[in-house]
Amino acid sequence: MQSAGLILVRALPPLRAEGGTVKIDLPADSLSAQGEAILQAAARGQITPAQASAMTTALAGLARIKEIGEFEERLAALEKAKATQ
Repeated sequence: MQSAGLILVRALPPLRAEGGTVKIDLPADSLSAQGEAILQAAARGQITPAQASAMTTALAGLARIKEIGEFEERLAALEKAKATQ
């Protein structure tokens, strides 16, 4: 009987809770304002803490991508300035 249970666990992974689609209005001015809006939505009960966590994690990833893009632009400008000297 125990082996049948092991087979079922391998064949059918355990179900995970999935949040539905979430729609909240986020300000366009800054990432920190967007993070604040996400936390406020969670505090008001519009979204679950898990959804807020997922959204802030995505927002942090976006912040990192923007940071890298800005770094690349600054580095290219420095290299161009050095090449023209």
